[in-house]
Amino acid sequence: MLRRTILTVVLNAVMLYAIEKLIIYLGGIFEVKGGILAYVVIGVVIGVLNLVLRPLLRILVFPLALLMSGVVTILINIVILWATVYVLNLLQWEGVQLIIQGIITYLSAAIILGILNSIFNWLFKPKNL
Repeated sequence: MLRRTILTVVLNAVMLYAIEKLIIYLGGIFEVKGGILAYVVIGVVIGVLNLVLRPLLRILVFPLALLMSGVVTILINIVILWATVYVLNLLQWEGVQLIIQGIITYLSAAIILGILNSIFNWLFKPKNL
């Protein structure tokens, strides 16, 4: 269990780094400020929000999910990213900041997050840990 939690935080941090670089390449604004600590803290926040918020969102959007699963997954990822920025602003952790500007940036980041999540879930299946 602890191993899986640590791996999740590390993978979230790696995904944040990849998303940041890809969004900058695409011309959007997605910044993680605060160095490695920021990636770890934001990785923990995303992990907690995925644990708590994602199941609730899946229940709420279940009828839509039956019709359009890809779109619903992107919408859930957008909400997770928005909630991460919101929680980090509430925490006001000195030196840790996530900046995402514009709906196109949120949309791009959500798509990249979904792709990377799928790849990492395939590579690190729970039964292999």
